[in-house]
Amino acid sequence: PEQAFIRDRQQETIRQEPFVAYNVFLSGSQKLYLTYAASHDEKQKIQPSTYLKRLNQAANVPIQVRKPLSLASPLVEQIGSYRGLVRQLNQMTRQVQEEKVGLPKAWRILKEALLQSSYQQLAKRALTSQMAKNIPTKLSEKTTKKLYGKDIYTSVSRMETFYECQYKYFANFGLRLKEREIYGLSPIVTGEFFHDALDHFLNLLIQANVRLADLKEADKQIFVNQVLQEIFGKRQYHLLDATPRMQFIRYQLGKTIERVTWALHQQGAKSQFEAKATEVLFGQVAKEQGVPGLELPLTSGGKLFVRGKIDRIDTAVIQGETWLSVVDYKSSRREFNLTDAYFGLAMQLITYLDVALKDASVLLGIEEAKAAGAYYFHVQNPLVTVEGATEKERLKTFKYEGLFVDHAEVFPLYDQSLAEKEYSSVFPIRADKDGKLTKVGQSANKFYQEEEIERLRAHNQKNLIAGGNQIQSGNIQLNPFYQVTKKKTACEFCAFRSVCNFDVMLPENQYHRITPLTKEEIMKKMEGEQNG
Repeated sequence: PEQAFIRDRQQETIRQEPFVAYNVFLSGSQKLYLTYAASHDEKQKIQPSTYLKRLNQAANVPIQVRKPLSLASPLVEQIGSYRGLVRQLNQMTRQVQEEKVGLPKAWRILKEALLQSSYQQLAKRALTSQMAKNIPTKLSEKTTKKLYGKDIYTSVSRMETFYECQYKYFANFGLRLKEREIYGLSPIVTGEFFHDALDHFLNLLIQANVRLADLKEADKQIFVNQVLQEIFGKRQYHLLDATPRMQFIRYQLGKTIERVTWALHQQGAKSQFEAKATEVLFGQVAKEQGVPGLELPLTSGGKLFVRGKIDRIDTAVIQGETWLSVVDYKSSRREFNLTDAYFGLAMQLITYLDVALKDASVLLGIEEAKAAGAYYFHVQNPLVTVEGATEKERLKTFKYEGLFVDHAEVFPLYDQSLAEKEYSSVFPIRADKDGKLTKVGQSANKFYQEEEIERLRAHNQKNLIAGGNQIQSGNIQLNPFYQVTKKKTACEFCAFRSVCNFDVMLPENQYHRITPLTKEEIMKKMEGEQNG
């Protein structure tokens, strides 16, 4: 009928709520207790329920404010049941331990009564936990040798994990605990796809002896189509055909590769640096043996063998000198943080640069190369919000981030296309009013003198050796990092929190606090370490 309406369920529920509350209030047999929290998290002075307000006003029932449990708290206001007493007695026991005083007589009597009640088993477990300390046990030399061996074979990311939290390294690579695998497209699989596609694309160019700067748009598209066809044909990416959702993700991944190869093409036209090698293995990765990489001595007499894969090595030549840089692909935006590098949390770029320079003769067939830098390349299909965005604005979203050599001769190699007063869309440099190339003021801390880069390499090796020695010592510390300014911790996305039970409220569990240092402070510390 035209005059009929659909029933408003929400209004009906609202009208029924007072009746439901009335029945609840009458369900008590002896007394009725109404409580509400005074605060919650960051919210202060939470207002009581309207029902409580009405009872307070109509029946003149006073609202009592219960104070937090303390040694001076009246027992009448705190004690309600044996079950609640377990928690309260546990809290009181911890409090007297912290204040180093004895348990009051009244609480001792309650404790005896609790231990004779039906809750005695629960109470014993709760009170016994007060004596336990959440401290990892030192491993014996025999156990350590069985877990890791005389020589340690590790990767850069594993050593970064060690410096994030030593116990996390032990759980992951000592005990070899693993999360349950879930069928789907994980960030690891996505990263492998991007690496495979870009490696294949650049290798096709190298094999065809085609420079990025000389590549025509039509030819680029042919190469991209060939790459995507071969990559999507691999077995590990068949899941991208499993469902319509996965097929859409496959489409997005393809578009990302098209956009990224466009950016590489544009960068190649502006820079004199050319890709000379991609997916460079060092050490032993799975069954493949790469260039030697880093072999560092340990105090046990063994060695630390560091393995990895460098995504790309670029070179450029000026006045007979070869300048070398390494590029690491990342599927999320990343910046080089010198403080993190100093404390061992970011060793990837420096290690890759170290290996590329050390093994330049094997990799590139040259006697010696100088460090031009090490930087991240963000693999993305950026959403440019500016309407009618130019190609230059799009290219800026792919600008390299990392560490760069502070050398005037290298700046033209970075970007040779700059006009007067123009900023580079590839590297953090600009041309002044006279056309002279210089570093961008806001990015000055990203540039390092050659001797400073050598200090970074030496300190990075020192961190690797120190980590290896600590691993073999068997002295495992539960010490997740805490970055003071970022308020970021190693526990944030850790899969082993239920294993270690780290609790910052326990006096024995403390974060490894990392306070930011300036570039000048870090360089001074490194200089002192090496001279000392």
